[in-house]
Amino acid sequence: MKNITIISGHPNHENSISNKAILEYLESNIMESQLNIRKLEDLNTHFEFNVIQEQEALLQADTIIFQFPLFWYSFPALMKKWIDDVICYGFAFGGEKGAQLKDKQFIFSFTVGGQESAYGNEKEIALTMDELLKPLKQMLRYCQVKDISYVYSHNMLYIPDMYGSLEDINSRSECHAKKILSTLN
Repeated sequence: MKNITIISGHPNHENSISNKAILEYLESNIMESQLNIRKLEDLNTHFEFNVIQEQEALLQADTIIFQFPLFWYSFPALMKKWIDDVICYGFAFGGEKGAQLKDKQFIFSFTVGGQESAYGNEKEIALTMDELLKPLKQMLRYCQVKDISYVYSHNMLYIPDMYGSLEDINSRSECHAKKILSTLN
């Protein structure tokens, strides 16, 4: 297995259920020397990131996984800020040293609270998952990345005594993490 960097964009990792469980499963199944987990909520200071340090983490990786809950059909704000700062001109595209990520494998790994049947259903969420991901994939294509895939799990919402079950979400999270492992080059 190659070097893997996970960019964890959950804004409240400790209170997460599914995203936290996915990361824990990956941590226990990938050799520590090959894994670098970047929890964005721990890395930002006043909504600022050490851009050089973050870019170096990406350069060291063969595979980069964006792990996040889908918020309003996109990345959480913290992850979007990280992307805007780190995946920038002169590093990921343009300039003399642009396109430094083009040979990397990228995996979008995300969770959604809604039912699978809601996506692509005109009465609910009219867009399919492929349609929702077009802007995210295009961002990487602009950086000349060719190896882009995604793994997602639906119905990952848990509200105590109201909606979902912890056992079901933990089981889905483990299946999700196993899909990621099978996707790695």
